[in-house]
Amino acid sequence: MKLNFIKHRLVIIILGCIIMFSCILAFINLNRNNERAVEYSAYETTPNEAMPYSRIIDGNTHSTSVDLKSQNMLYIPSSTETIYLDYGLIDNSGDITEVLLQIYYDYELINFKVSDNEYSTQYAFDIKDGKKIKIPVHIDENALKDDNKIHKLLIVFTEGYNQNAAQFDRVTDEYGLNQIYDVVHTLDYSNEVYMEGEINKIIPKTNFEKSYSNLLLNLDYNNSEMKNKGGIINPEPSMQIEKNTQLPLMYNIDKYKVKNDCLIIITANYKPLKINENNYYQLIKLDGEKGTANGSINIMTPNKSGNYEIIGYVIRDPFKKQSSPDNIVDTSPRFTMVVTE
Repeated sequence: MKLNFIKHRLVIIILGCIIMFSCILAFINLNRNNERAVEYSAYETTPNEAMPYSRIIDGNTHSTSVDLKSQNMLYIPSSTETIYLDYGLIDNSGDITEVLLQIYYDYELINFKVSDNEYSTQYAFDIKDGKKIKIPVHIDENALKDDNKIHKLLIVFTEGYNQNAAQFDRVTDEYGLNQIYDVVHTLDYSNEVYMEGEINKIIPKTNFEKSYSNLLLNLDYNNSEMKNKGGIINPEPSMQIEKNTQLPLMYNIDKYKVKNDCLIIITANYKPLKINENNYYQLIKLDGEKGTANGSINIMTPNKSGNYEIIGYVIRDPFKKQSSPDNIVDTSPRFTMVVTE
């Protein structure tokens, strides 16, 4: 009788342990699923007359301390660390906007995955006016460099990625928001920013005294607008170019807050183009003065005919540790390159 009672108690204890263990596993799986899930929430702000729309962008990890985040730094100890990217939009239209997310690591486009999706260089999503999205991201482990240096993580959100500037009567640089972070993979990091060997620098041909645009690309090789009206001409919404041709582009860069250099990336349909037959980015040496740097670079046009959206990005002091609270990366007014046979 006593033996049967003991056996009965043991069965109850074992069943209790199994149930408790199952609950713990369920809780862990629930947290993991929550970490992997894309989340939407309300985004509310009060746009003013000068800014009739509003956007928000942010990035963080669980491992990043408040002190690091205040320096625009993210701690990513390994590829298993989840990076949470926030993007919100208010434009008072009530519409749904299609957005493309891309990530650059040390200024190279990389693979990442969202939730349980496959690794890719892009992630598309819809967002409704007045909403904010939180996207859990994991970077491909092959993209990360295991050292104690500071690396750069560029987050790019492009709105209306499936549209062409050629569909509209003017060009604009208001089509998304981009942000750059210093990234470390160890807390015992050096203050040295990683650089892939020696990078060729070019010097602007001209420097205008006034500031006109954060970054503007056009085909005005003689700066005719500057000579005629004292300004810089926007590119046309649509430009017809032959395929597989070396194309000179004029760049115009506002030199504000730049101590030494800036770096530009140019994409065609959201893929980086080689610049000056070199890397997929170009370093430009500035003179430390105010105004606008003006010069030319060469890109190769795509080898297939079609419509290509051309977008430029400018990163100021790209190989220095960030010292400013502003880590927004500016873009050029986008235009459509119509590539012909």
